[in-house]
Amino acid sequence: MPNSAGKSSPDDKPAPQPAPPSPDTLETHCPRLGGQVPLRYCLKPAQETPCPRIMDCWWQTIDIESLLRSHLDPEQFESFLKSPKSTDRLDFILNILDRLKKKT
Repeated sequence: MPNSAGKSSPDDKPAPQPAPPSPDTLETHCPRLGGQVPLRYCLKPAQETPCPRIMDCWWQTIDIESLLRSHLDPEQFESFLKSPKSTDRLDFILNILDRLKKKT
């Protein structure tokens, strides 16, 4: 606690930092799917990498770059940044269908 001279005593502890947001509680509108989705879906939407539009959708809500850096190893993060960004919902659906065909 500051004393009368405005200095802190050695017993003062910094205020605890707020917990990072939970991917289970945060939601936003998904322009690709047309409805509300939780952040956890954006981190792994039917694939092993985050949605290509995750930074566009979440940048105003949370520090999405830091969150991605904490969820991905450095190589995955760099690869994610360099990956092509699909802007069309139809392309997204066709890509999923193509991957499903390859699995069978």
